[in-house]
Amino acid sequence: MSSPENNTRRAFPAWERQIPEAVLELYLESLRFYPKWQKMYPSYTLPEVQLATELAYNVTQIKTRRAEYIFTFNQRTTSIDEIAEVVTTGDLQLLCDNTLVLKLGASYSCDEKNKPEWLPRSVEIFVDGEWVDELLDLASRHKEHERNKVKLATVERLKDIEEVEKLRGKFAPPAARFASKGKPKQAKRPFWSRILGLKDQAS
Repeated sequence: MSSPENNTRRAFPAWERQIPEAVLELYLESLRFYPKWQKMYPSYTLPEVQLATELAYNVTQIKTRRAEYIFTFNQRTTSIDEIAEVVTTGDLQLLCDNTLVLKLGASYSCDEKNKPEWLPRSVEIFVDGEWVDELLDLASRHKEHERNKVKLATVERLKDIEEVEKLRGKFAPPAARFASKGKPKQAKRPFWSRILGLKDQAS
């Protein structure tokens, strides 16, 4: 049986390379949605992922050119009477070609912007291997893919705004379209002011 000290020593390279953060985010933010995305929104997925299958709730099989992965995420809610608070925790298990290579614990909290997020808290099992480089590469590619999607969406939105402005200019009434080109009209004086002016001239 491995001691806590051995587990800590074995997990140190994982923390040093930020593997828990990368793998947890990769699964929760993208890979667990791939079974639906590949059917409905294929442009959202990376070509490196050849097949994605939902085996059960929060159990996802991912096949790449190099390996087969099975991600299993379990979520638990615990009530702590001493502080009258409910704490949400979870754990992620990763199989690579039917071998358990990673098991980590995570907690659920809100960041500085009050946005809920999962953060890794412990690494119980870590077996180094080629899977590390592949998943870190997938995590990096996913973030770049997301950035490109945001840029593309921004460009498309600006194009739509430009088209709307062109249509407004095209179908606007002539008076409104060329109002800025005409001479500014002088404001008429009130009726009583004009009458007083005529009396002044007569006197």
